[in-house]
Amino acid sequence: MKCPLCGADPAAPYLPESLSAYRECEECRLVFLEPRARVGLQAERARYLQHHNSSEDEGYRKHLMGPIEALLQQLKSRGLGRKDASDPADGANCLGLDFGCGPEPVAQLLLQERGYPCLNYDPFFAFEPELLQRHYDFVLCIEVVEHLREPGLAWQLLHRLLRPGGILVVRTELLDAKIDFPSWWYRQDSTHICFYRERTMHCLEERFAWSAMRAGESVWIFTKDEV
Repeated sequence: MKCPLCGADPAAPYLPESLSAYRECEECRLVFLEPRARVGLQAERARYLQHHNSSEDEGYRKHLMGPIEALLQQLKSRGLGRKDASDPADGANCLGLDFGCGPEPVAQLLLQERGYPCLNYDPFFAFEPELLQRHYDFVLCIEVVEHLREPGLAWQLLHRLLRPGGILVVRTELLDAKIDFPSWWYRQDSTHICFYRERTMHCLEERFAWSAMRAGESVWIFTKDEV
């Protein structure tokens, strides 16, 4: 079975018989769940509706602010955004996309409060495919990449959505040698089917000629080449 992210062949079984549906790519080190063991689309959508991620939930807002603050530092350093976020007449000179926004677009609200306009796309809850024909100064991908059924195609899309010099912010829990994968809470979510390592992130950096930096335990920033 080929790796769904980098296309390397073969991807070897990752765990013994009890969790034999997981495989690991020897090239990019992605660990992924075979298609035969994944939940269906209706069950996936139902699982997302159980999350109750709301703008009223202070804990959830704080959870989002880690990647958003990392993004804002990058945007401000480039002079992008409002000169005066308190002045509605002062138009922003950048536009972003929250890719995989979920049922309630809280990230959009947090960004707009700080003067950064952001659109929303989600295959279940904000399906507007025309937004995928545009280009953006930044794309947010918060707790999304672990759900991707076709990660290779999805990462290509994320690359194409960025303008030259654009910023992609990804938040996902990374798998490392200290984690006991069978009991890992992140694996136990039935909709989590792709697990990334630090090596995986650097493989993506090389593949798309991005500049990558780790901006926290679970946050990565990729910058597209200016050319």
